[in-house]
Amino acid sequence: MKRCPRCDRTYVDETLNFCLEDGTPLTVAISEYPTEVMPRPVSGESGTRLFDSYGAGVSRSTVPSANSIAVLPFAHLSSDPDDEYFCDGLAEELLNALARVDGLKVAARTSAFYFKGRNATIGEIGHVLGVETVLEGSVRKSGDRLRITAQLINAADGYHIWTERYDREMRDVFELQDEITAAVVNALKLKLLGTIEESSDKMTALIEELKHHARDVQAYQLYLQGQFFLNKFTAADAVRAIKLFEDAVERDPGLALAHAGLADAYIMLTEMGPMPPHDAMPKAKEFALRAIALDDTVAEAHSSLGMVLQVYEYDFAAAEIEFRRAIELSPNNPVPRQSYGILLTELERHEEAALHFQKMLEVDPLSVVGNWIYSFCLFLARRYDESLEAAQYALDLDPTFGVAYLSVAFAYQMKGEFEKSVEAYARCNEVMGSPENAAFVRSNFADGWESFLRGMASDDRPMTFSFYIVSVFKAALGDVDGAFAELERSFEKRESHIVMVKSDPRFDVLRDDPRYRALLDRIGF
Repeated sequence: MKRCPRCDRTYVDETLNFCLEDGTPLTVAISEYPTEVMPRPVSGESGTRLFDSYGAGVSRSTVPSANSIAVLPFAHLSSDPDDEYFCDGLAEELLNALARVDGLKVAARTSAFYFKGRNATIGEIGHVLGVETVLEGSVRKSGDRLRITAQLINAADGYHIWTERYDREMRDVFELQDEITAAVVNALKLKLLGTIEESSDKMTALIEELKHHARDVQAYQLYLQGQFFLNKFTAADAVRAIKLFEDAVERDPGLALAHAGLADAYIMLTEMGPMPPHDAMPKAKEFALRAIALDDTVAEAHSSLGMVLQVYEYDFAAAEIEFRRAIELSPNNPVPRQSYGILLTELERHEEAALHFQKMLEVDPLSVVGNWIYSFCLFLARRYDESLEAAQYALDLDPTFGVAYLSVAFAYQMKGEFEKSVEAYARCNEVMGSPENAAFVRSNFADGWESFLRGMASDDRPMTFSFYIVSVFKAALGDVDGAFAELERSFEKRESHIVMVKSDPRFDVLRDDPRYRALLDRIGF
């Protein structure tokens, strides 16, 4: 049970963190915080059938790291449901600011926001994310008026370290974000910066560094709305995000974050298929460069530029420079570490890649996408059993994330367990809403592995694959000429997959052919 210390109203709903009467943070009896590990999501029958030798997957619960924090999405107390974007955006901006504090480990957005709408206690959240402290809050927005309540909580015992309520005008939102960030860092400064005497100058410099570069409040709101839709990770929402970012730039051409958002959105449209790389990637590069020209400290812009250089221009050395710059600017941001890990894997620098994936998962353990990408890079590193474990963990987090089954299919193929590989392809299609494709996959396997491969490589198959994937099937069939023909088409189309060709074990059958070395040279390896 929770109670409001101001009006003494009690609540039995454990998901509430703020009083519905006056917005005061609710208090919880210390004994109500459990000491056991929060139960991990369990995948359904479809997952256990494929992973009989791996059980429930990999345990990622961690001991809380020293000087660590998670910023939860702020509770939405406004009457207008469309204001949800502002609550999420405020929390994300505070998270990004804290992530730049030297010596502070900050849980990434994906993992912190995993608990949105879930009935989890602060103690459970702290344990799963491996953090000592949790920042949560609420937003009540009425017209141009804001009431924001924020509280910093010790995850181990539930005690409040700091709490404050702010009543401001919307035009003061930038100063308000800086003020909250400063207050949180100030509450932690003895741990972060040494003694109070030593911390004064550092605190002043830090807050100056964290100052917002936005000049127009409405432009900033449009940017937050764009990020809200971009974070939904669908092609349709990426298109909506582009319009909002464009509107933000029209109001404030100097808003570097909005230009970086445009770069991310065009990259997403390419990765998800609706926009060809030749159309989207030059736009993404243009916006990333513009963001960097406006503000060289925007880590997201450097990361986006690195992506374009890596998967479209094949300038791997320049891409590495951009990823390293992004990591330097925002070491707690998992995106550049993930992208850099992929690049290192493609360059077959697997030990370096493993270090960056490890750091990525330390701050973002509950990222479904991150765990899936890690599983795929483990596959490219020929660590098939570990790849299966990581894919299982992604499916434990979200059983509907169908593409994780592709890592499963690839790993079982290389292990020679073809029935499980085919079943993973089928499950991928079922989970993604294509039962007819799943039936096609299973029917082709009725006459064996080669029959399955011929069906998947045929021109009359019901599903669409990239040229790169078709080349994989043809290589497995031993059709070397056909595999090279598909790889040529993949190269001409600038499919992002083609940069995996150097490390992909499924092309071992091609490695002694002079055409393989020539292709690697043309790509830039």
